[in-house]
Amino acid sequence: MWNPAQDWPVFIFMAIFFGFIVYVVINGKKNEKMEKEKQKKELENKK
Repeated sequence: MWNPAQDWPVFIFMAIFFGFIVYVVINGKKNEKMEKEKQKKELENKK
């Protein structure tokens, strides 16, 4: 017999876990763009 009440903590944990992974991936891509823009600005300043 499947009891949804017992699976709620697992479901919530999985949702948070996947949400965290997606959040990290999205932020990682944003940070890469920021780093590239910073490098471009630094190169322009050196000229």
